[in-house]
Amino acid sequence: MNNFRFDESGNRFRVYDTTGRDFGTDVALSDMVNAYTVQGAIGQYLLPTLVVPRQFGFIPGVTSRPRAEQLARAPGVAPSRVMFDIGSVGYMCQGRGVMAELPFEDIANADIQQRLEASAAKYLVTIMQVGHESSVASLFADTTKTSTSFTVASAWGGTGNALANVRTMLDTCEDNGGYRPSVVGFGRLAWRQFSVNSSVVAGLQGYVTPARAGDLLRVREVHVAEAIRDASGEGLPYAPTPLWDDVIVGVYQPPNPGDLFAPRFGAVASWLPNDARASISGQYAAYKFDPDQKSKSRGVEVEDYACPLVIDKALGVRLVGCNSSQ
Repeated sequence: MNNFRFDESGNRFRVYDTTGRDFGTDVALSDMVNAYTVQGAIGQYLLPTLVVPRQFGFIPGVTSRPRAEQLARAPGVAPSRVMFDIGSVGYMCQGRGVMAELPFEDIANADIQQRLEASAAKYLVTIMQVGHESSVASLFADTTKTSTSFTVASAWGGTGNALANVRTMLDTCEDNGGYRPSVVGFGRLAWRQFSVNSSVVAGLQGYVTPARAGDLLRVREVHVAEAIRDASGEGLPYAPTPLWDDVIVGVYQPPNPGDLFAPRFGAVASWLPNDARASISGQYAAYKFDPDQKSKSRGVEVEDYACPLVIDKALGVRLVGCNSSQ
């Protein structure tokens, strides 16, 4: 429900009960930031967004795999009744947000006002996505979150057989979990070693790309991480640092992430306040502040409420040590 109040000049403002802000969700700006993707980020593919109706609760899922049932029936006979197990994983969507202030002078001198605000919003959502990437990378760094964690026996820069190692990783997940990983993410260093390893170069006849590697490994998607985080402090020289480096992860994700009961390794539970969710289908909501005469600026904000989580660890696997003999 929306209420109204008036300032000292008699101007009417709309107050949104959920957030308490004196401004509403900017739908156009929100759609733009949700369509924007940071190059080199792989977390969004390993753990796709799953929209949830509440900020905290449980995500249900079918924990049993399909069995060979007796499906044939005679005319007039009721079909066989089957049973399956339902499990659930708890979540709490943590609110996060960043904002930037745009001076009136910059807005006035910009060629197109919306372009300046859009550029600021893209920079803000880049910061948000790097934070999300860090959360997902930390989740996969925990060896208890996946079914199996492999370590390379021989470095791929030497005598190691990269193709055989990755296939073994994927085959093990398929044998134990019932589904072959559909999405594979390479850390920066892992891809560099994999793409020049003699077994991979021979298998792909010298033309190695993530898409062709996916065909060779029999997976739907292959994504390669880049060094997208600056590890230095504010005002210090730029220090690009990878969040994923000497590691490869494989997970099974359904073709349609919105299928709630489909088997999956995990997801990012995403929630937004009611006034934002009513008009936005993505993970992020963007807002524009009313002009501030004291600071001579107008603020732009991007926020989300998210929780990365593992739903079925049997459908995930990781491999480390690609660049060093263990």
